[in-house]
Amino acid sequence: MFRRGSKTEAELAEYRKNAVSPQLLNDAIFHAKGYGLEIGATICDLKSLKMPGVEQLDFLKIGSYELLCDDLISACGETGKPLILSTGMATLDEIWTAVGAVQADIIGNTDVISVLHCVSL
Repeated sequence: MFRRGSKTEAELAEYRKNAVSPQLLNDAIFHAKGYGLEIGATICDLKSLKMPGVEQLDFLKIGSYELLCDDLISACGETGKPLILSTGMATLDEIWTAVGAVQADIIGNTDVISVLHCVSL
């Protein structure tokens, strides 16, 4: 069952097993910028947001599983980078709550937040 709030340490440990290393992130940024491309990354936890290289990203994405993590969404919004919220199978109320978590950070800048809707069958 999904819940609103931060992930447990066990959930975070599972994510970190497959996390991109700082070196791989920096290599990807270097190559993307070399081709004149914008690059972003899905941020899964507050620790990932502080990873070296994240400040060089052009945008951040919140995965649908993290859509209920208000603290993470707010922290990403505070970076001032454009933010993509992946909604997956979230309810409309959950989506509006997530948007509200960054609303104070985006007032006057409507290019900062995008809502992405795609689902798996």
